[in-house]
Amino acid sequence: MRFVKRQYVLSWYFFKNRLQRYFWGASILFFGAALATGMVIARNPQLLSQLLEAISATFTSKGVYRADGGLSLVAVLFGNIRATATTALMGLVPFLFLPLFSLGVNAAILGVLGAAYTSYGAGLFTYFMGILPHGIFELPAIVLSCALGAYLCFELVCKLVGQRRGVPFTAVFVNALRLYLTVAVPLLLIAAPVEVYITPHIFALFL
Repeated sequence: MRFVKRQYVLSWYFFKNRLQRYFWGASILFFGAALATGMVIARNPQLLSQLLEAISATFTSKGVYRADGGLSLVAVLFGNIRATATTALMGLVPFLFLPLFSLGVNAAILGVLGAAYTSYGAGLFTYFMGILPHGIFELPAIVLSCALGAYLCFELVCKLVGQRRGVPFTAVFVNALRLYLTVAVPLLLIAAPVEVYITPHIFALFL
């Protein structure tokens, strides 16, 4: 128990002193991109239809749906963990800041879904009821993984150009990994059962 507590203390120290600006910056970019995407796509019904089909096909190919049409808890949970971990690890590719691409893709999906709800008459309130129950846990985990990836990429670039001579990159990576395991993964562990078992019932009340 003392070991676990220490990991959270170290994670909080790392977030407060190193990652906080990346997280808030990524949050602004994420929700700004989602809003901008939704506003643009809502004005183009044909493009909206095509993007919705592509999003649906993507989720179907990932096996998140059961035979009865419901969501698979295991597929949702491990799919989210795999996606966020991959996003964070993209930061190990120097100079390209690939996690920002992942951030943009996730924001675009959110924006397209918002445009669909407004364009097809369901309204934004119904949209939020379908997103927020699990989104209050899942979205911070997504943004955090992108922030961690951006941080890793920046620190790696600094190391490669000789601006971080006294800071081993292994320490940077360990700090990022600790924060991912102590914060992002628990958030996803909560988000998955909420998305599978609670969100559909709340969502159904407003359809």
